[in-house]
Formats: sequence, C-alpha cells, structure tokens
Amino acid sequence: MAETNNFKKVYDVNSTPVYWLDTVKEVTLFRDILKKKAIKKVAIDQERAPYNKFYHQIPCLLQIASEDLIVFIDLVYNQNITNPLKDVLENPSIEKIFFDAPWDIFYFLKYLNLNITGIKDIQVASSLLYPTIGTASLITLVKDEFKVEIKKSKKQQKSDWTKRPLKTQQIEYASHEIAWFLPVYEALINKLQQKGLNPFFRYGNNRINLDMPNLEYSPMNIRRVKGYDNLSNKEKRKLIQLGIIRDKLAQEWNRPVFHILTNQQLLELSKEGEILQKVLTPRQRFSKDATNLINQALQDSYSDSPIEVGTTSSSNLPHLKQQLLSWRYSASKLYKIPKRFIISANEVDNFDEQAFTSEAELLKSVWFTNCHDPKCELLTADLQKYLTTNSS
Repeated sequence: MAETNNFKKVYDVNSTPVYWLDTVKEVTLFRDILKKKAIKKVAIDQERAPYNKFYHQIPCLLQIASEDLIVFIDLVYNQNITNPLKDVLENPSIEKIFFDAPWDIFYFLKYLNLNITGIKDIQVASSLLYPTIGTASLITLVKDEFKVEIKKSKKQQKSDWTKRPLKTQQIEYASHEIAWFLPVYEALINKLQQKGLNPFFRYGNNRINLDMPNLEYSPMNIRRVKGYDNLSNKEKRKLIQLGIIRDKLAQEWNRPVFHILTNQQLLELSKEGEILQKVLTPRQRFSKDATNLINQALQDSYSDSPIEVGTTSSSNLPHLKQQLLSWRYSASKLYKIPKRFIISANEVDNFDEQAFTSEAELLKSVWFTNCHDPKCELLTADLQKYLTTNSS
C-alpha cells in the first residue's frame, strides 16, 4: 500500500501490518486513507496510564484497525494528535467496534474531546449470546469462534503505557488484541441474526453513551471498607471525612488513593487518639499543607448520631414500576436475555411519572413495544399479559 510508505512499521499480526503514528501529519494521512477507501467499519481500542500508578488514567495509545492495516497513535506527547480523525470517529455511518465500550468512550470524551458515534460493542453481543456466563473474554471468543488460542498478558495490560519507547511485549500485546476485534464482531453478528437478537443488540449499543461510568468520588463508598461496621458513629463520620481528603490529595498528586493512605490506615486514623505520624510508613511523605489538612480532620468533633443512607424501599415504588421490574426479572430468565437488554434499570428510573399512571402509558414508554421483530412482539405480549394478570 503506497500510502503507508511514510509510516513506521512496528509489527505484523495475522499478516496485517502494524504502523506507529506520532505526528499530526501522519494521522491526517491515515484519515485520508480511510476516506479514500470509503471504510465503513473500524475497530478501536486504547491503552491508558496504569491505575496502580496514577489517579488519572489518561489515554496513552490509540489503536485503530481496518481489514488490512492497524495503526498505533501515540497520545503521550500530544493529545490533540487525534484532531484530524474527529470527522471519521464522530461519523455515525462508520461503525466503531469496541470491546467494553463504556470505559473507552468515557476517556475519549474526557481527555480527547471525542464524542464517538456508531458504536458497536463486542461485549454487548457476547452478553446476549452467553447470558449464563455474563460476558465472555476476547480469549474465549477467539477460541470458540476460530479455534485459535491467544494469550492475554495481565502483566502487559497493567504495564506502564506512559513510557516511551514501548517494549516489544507491549506492542505484541496491543497488536494481538485489536487484530481480533473485527473477525470476532462479524462472527457474533451472524449469530445474533440467527437468534433474532439484533434489536436487543441495537438497544444495548444505543445506551452505551448513557451508561458511561461515573467516576465522581462518592464519600459514602467508604462504607465498603472492611471494618467500617465495627466503628462508632463518630468514627464513621471521621472516616468519611478522611476518605474525602485522601481522594483530594490523590487527584492533586496523580497517585492511586492507596498510595496516599491505605484503607487500614484510614481505619486506624478514624479511631480516637490516633495521630498521622503513628500510622505512616517510613516511605510515606506528606507536605506541611497535606499534614495540616489531615490533622484538622482528626481534631474536628463529630456527631454521635447514626449515618442515614438513602434507600428506596420497593414498597414505596409506584405499583406499575414494581410490576415492570418484577416482569423484567422473570422475562430475563424465561427468554434467556439479560435484564439490562430487555430494559435498562436506568431507563426505568428516568421514565416520566406518567408512564406509571396507566398500563397503556407504560407500554408506550418501553422500547420493544414499538419494535416489530418477533422476539420484541413476544416480549410485548408477555408484558401485556403480566400487567393484566397482576393488575390491582
């Protein structure tokens, strides 16, 4: 391919060349190649700063594969390097094949300002086809569909993708992953078609942008720390405040929270009379400002009243909402379709209140009642029957 003569070739995988791009000019040329070939489908993956070394998992490497070439785009020195690809990646008529899209989409939007459309997630397909095991790994899918065993190195997955040059093992790992996205996707699409699951696949993909992870720090997550339930109410309140400070410092220093203070250290500090210097290891160092911030939290007075956690009792839900959720559970088991692809819990929560004032309004609000595929019509009839039988 003459157009790629100016690219640096770094690897070959399954007879497909892998090129390294690290300039805007090269990325622009790659974009022109995609447009010239009228590409309708590309596979996309990314490697990020390792979570065990940094708080902010900034994307470091973008991998894009078409049928006959793979490119690695270096994001470390210039995150704006992807700008020439914006009109391709945000074009809904070009399918973008991902594996576990929500996390990738979140980081693309947060750090690269890319609102990718036309998303098709291999994990959505595998969850529909393998409902009893949840989500099949890429290794499992390649083995099942092509009788080929590929190795996924956890060591390379967690390696430091911020360093340059990349190690040969990192390039091999990233190449072998992205190389299988398109073949696996095509194989699964055929199976979805045969099983009449295409509408549920579309529904799952359409909700990816709505179901992106929320990484906002939630102080009450500290309740999951082992030993929390054994604390007094005062100690629990102190622990929550210390957790907020730990997360603030972790963001400022771009370090994992457990590099700042471990959960065990937070538990010790939350107890009466404990001081920072007593729980720190010799390797832990804090600035004067950070030390003062923590000491202030330790010296504050805390209420002895129980901490109330907001919960919604099912008995307080509108009757039709309870019915919908109960039916979704039974329908999922009966038709072997994961609940979130029949209707996502988030969508139920966001329904207009009018949806729960009458059975007719509820049926109009549910997506599959407006779909004329056989399985959708089956679910619609089943839901209508359920609502009629259980009406009060």
